[in-house]
Amino acid sequence: METSPRVRKLMARLLAEFGVVVLGVTIALWADGRVAERRDRTIETARLRALQDNLTESLSALRSAREEAEGAIAALRLLVTRPRAEWDPGELQDAVLYGAFYGPLFSPEISVYEDLKNSGELALLTDPEVRRTLSSMESRLDRAMASQADLSIVQQLNLDTYLMDRTDLRPVMREWLGLEEALGHVAPDFGFVTEREFINRALFKLDLIRHLDSQFAEAEHALVAAEEAIRGELATRS
Repeated sequence: METSPRVRKLMARLLAEFGVVVLGVTIALWADGRVAERRDRTIETARLRALQDNLTESLSALRSAREEAEGAIAALRLLVTRPRAEWDPGELQDAVLYGAFYGPLFSPEISVYEDLKNSGELALLTDPEVRRTLSSMESRLDRAMASQADLSIVQQLNLDTYLMDRTDLRPVMREWLGLEEALGHVAPDFGFVTEREFINRALFKLDLIRHLDSQFAEAEHALVAAEEAIRGELATRS
């Protein structure tokens, strides 16, 4: 049966209207997608900048912690190797205060990364290198914090108890406690530094600090890599 011109005209019109509707829907969906993509990229850029600030703070704190750890390592090495007769009293007191009482207090500032991870927003970070370096950073920091906790336990259980039991802490702690005037007459006595029990504890602590410093070094390397990856990604957006 032959289709009449009127029917053909109507069908063409309907097809045209349908095409207009499909095109309109397609454009609307594309526009929505573009808006959503721009919104996600804006959010991602803001998160990357906040992450960069966090990593800069953490690097500064970690480098300070490494300086303190290296100072404690130097002090403990002197305490376990230098003969007592070769010590200047002031140097000996500084070495005891630094080496025997040193305790690491490093705490990384990665709150933005933790928030992204806990909220599921890590998916907003589209650059695979950024995500890889952040994951490595987290692993290295976890190891460093575990080593720091181990050293703190050893300090509390071995050296702190030893020093409290074996020496007069008044001349050692008077400056920290603001008691210089009241206790200025008490002379320090660091004769215990030649005792085998102290030397063994100092050696054990020295080994732990050296291990901690190596973990700090690896964490620093990971933080630098993550910071560089974020800086590079931000540079592509400027």
